[in-house]
Amino acid sequence: MSYGYLSDEMMGLLREHVAGAEVWDLGAGILGRSHELVYLGARKVIAIDKERMPPASPGTPIETRRALFAEVQPPVGGIDVAFLGWPQNTSLVGLTELLVASRKVIYLGCNTGGTSCGNSSLFTHFYARQVLGHVPHARNSLIVYGGWRTGPRRPLPEEWAALHPEHMWTLEEATEAIRER
Repeated sequence: MSYGYLSDEMMGLLREHVAGAEVWDLGAGILGRSHELVYLGARKVIAIDKERMPPASPGTPIETRRALFAEVQPPVGGIDVAFLGWPQNTSLVGLTELLVASRKVIYLGCNTGGTSCGNSSLFTHFYARQVLGHVPHARNSLIVYGGWRTGPRRPLPEEWAALHPEHMWTLEEATEAIRER
């Protein structure tokens, strides 16, 4: 599996959580995932990126917004689903505020094998949420987060690796470290 590739299991999990929803693609880039989200049943995709994006295909329910995360205001009722694919591992001002306004957050990325997608503040936020779905992979994991958790839970390997960057974890090592806790 290559970086960014979605397996059939991942596609099924995505479909389950985006079908009929308005999805905010945070860091949409060239709109590849935005189009996939529509294909999987998203009612509408709000694609946000600081860089210029290509125009969405005609008739596609994709709205592009060129802006920094800190410049974006979520709607009054909140965001149905936020999709975050391969986020930078630097501070992304305003990202956490958008995630807090989201009922669900879908993360696609990798923090093992020498790769880092996201930073410790992002994963501190994720660790405070319920996990609705998880498809781990050494190069590309998919995690669906729901509301705020009310009790303890074990961290996922990707969370563990992101929150303990002093070691270059493999997926297997991070999984074992969690079991030993």
